[in-house]
Amino acid sequence: MKAPPPFLTARPGKRRKLPSPIALPAIAKTKPILVAHLSLRRCSATYLPPLACLNLQPCLTVRSNYDAHRPWVKIALPFHEVMDMKLRGKVALVTGSAKRLGRFIALELGKQGCHVAVHYRESEKEACETAEALRALGVKAEIFKADLTDEGQVKAMMDAVAQTFGQLDILVNNAAVFLRTPFHQTDAATWRSIMDANLTSVFLCSRYAAKLLEEGEGGVIVNISDTSAFSPWGAFLPYCVSKAGVIALTLGLAKVLSPKVRVNCVALGTILPPEDYDESWRQEMSAKTLLKRLGTPEEVVQAVIFCITCDYLTGAIIPLDGGRFLRS
Repeated sequence: MKAPPPFLTARPGKRRKLPSPIALPAIAKTKPILVAHLSLRRCSATYLPPLACLNLQPCLTVRSNYDAHRPWVKIALPFHEVMDMKLRGKVALVTGSAKRLGRFIALELGKQGCHVAVHYRESEKEACETAEALRALGVKAEIFKADLTDEGQVKAMMDAVAQTFGQLDILVNNAAVFLRTPFHQTDAATWRSIMDANLTSVFLCSRYAAKLLEEGEGGVIVNISDTSAFSPWGAFLPYCVSKAGVIALTLGLAKVLSPKVRVNCVALGTILPPEDYDESWRQEMSAKTLLKRLGTPEEVVQAVIFCITCDYLTGAIIPLDGGRFLRS
């Protein structure tokens, strides 16, 4: 363990003046914080990085008490402001993270200390904006353009991520297309294009990320699917079938890549509908759920973070649909 900061050291038989409760927050914003128990016989300590790196306000409670035997200081951060330190310094690739749900996922990973590879296909401006927002959080972020249906481009992207960040710990397969395709109007070309965009892309990204994820302590893949995989919609059959394939692929990858790589899936209900869907449609969809409302991007993020951070979770399919599947 690194040597304690000089302003919090103590030696047997000699007292050191500790920072006052007023001065400590100013120190905490730029220097590591020591949560410590100091005594004449021992010193046990845990470090937190500077608050500025954590993107937290220096809101601390400080207590100090001195006697001849047990000088000590306790420094505590409010629970709701403490981030999951497990993700700090990890590297995540989120496909389709230039906008919409992918952007929400990427930004939350950044808030929790991850460096993020921002993937896009055509939305370069939005990808740059996402990367800038991530850098403002104090993490590294770079953009990577690739057509995920092209094996060569996927392999090149993974090589570029490895060269840029030196590692890959988390892959979130989020990119997808959502197109209305009435059955009698769907030809083979349309079917293949949707399968490639929603299913083949997940296979290729997982295939070429696996070697990076298996290095070191191992990694995790989170796939984004849809509860329509369980109860398909007639006007969106290729989409529903592709998302059912993502679920099957999740289960297979969990077996193939264990124990080094965990693979989980979040199956979404109606979360962030296209902007051209009117309010009456939203109300109709809300009424079909047990919770009588649509989901939020923040709730998707919570589910994804759970899949990443729960170390004993693999091969799990988490339906996030407000109970709509139970009513279908």
